[in-house]
Amino acid sequence: MKKRYGLKIGTGVVGICFLLGLGGCGRTDAAAKYVMSAAEAVQAGTEEAVQAVGTEESLPSDITEQALEKACRAVLDSDAGITAGYPADRAFLEWVAQEFGGECLDGLAERLSAAAPDTDVWYALTGNTMHALWLLYCKDTGMEAYRLEHVEWKECASPDEITLAFTGDINFAEGYVTTRHLDGCANGIEDCFSGDLLALMNGMDIMMINNEFAYSTRGEPLKGKTYTFRADPSRAGLLHAFGTDIVNLANNHVF
Repeated sequence: MKKRYGLKIGTGVVGICFLLGLGGCGRTDAAAKYVMSAAEAVQAGTEEAVQAVGTEESLPSDITEQALEKACRAVLDSDAGITAGYPADRAFLEWVAQEFGGECLDGLAERLSAAAPDTDVWYALTGNTMHALWLLYCKDTGMEAYRLEHVEWKECASPDEITLAFTGDINFAEGYVTTRHLDGCANGIEDCFSGDLLALMNGMDIMMINNEFAYSTRGEPLKGKTYTFRADPSRAGLLHAFGTDIVNLANNHVF
């Protein structure tokens, strides 16, 4: 079975590859014929619901009608938590089989019909959680496009793993010793870090920093507070120098 979006843990490297942009998925016109609403699938819950999605065009050679119906029935009969609330109908299951191999359907039906259904069945068969699968499905088919509005698809340096890096505190507070040094450098922040370190940080697939200050020009220090760090909002652009993807604000200077 082909895994296009896997998870790998290596030496010092953790991979969470549900955001890999590996060229997209090939949607077929046949898949578009099978779209049905979640309400129809869940409310019917019968043989008619399994078959109601239509068969105007033949299935791909490695996906049998029997296997598709069996998988549909297994999903409909399973606990709702298996689909995480998404309308995992026939069209979705056909897409899964096309992307990850027709054998996924057999594995899905087998695992869901067991006495204790595998709650991690989607990840076990495809290397993706149900949430990640649904986003990929929406991206590929154009369904529920609103779900993709705040999703960023990243192309990783390696097809096998994602590299994540984390910094400690950074501080661009006005008047602070490091900020005064920064403002006095001819080339700005690039003079404050070695080129090798900046290259390493920018080479990470996911770079997370801790923002140990607030971006604001408003407010007054709380009475009795020893340290108050506040930077002009214009300094937010400095985060690009590190290739920053995620910023943590959960610290004692958030106010």
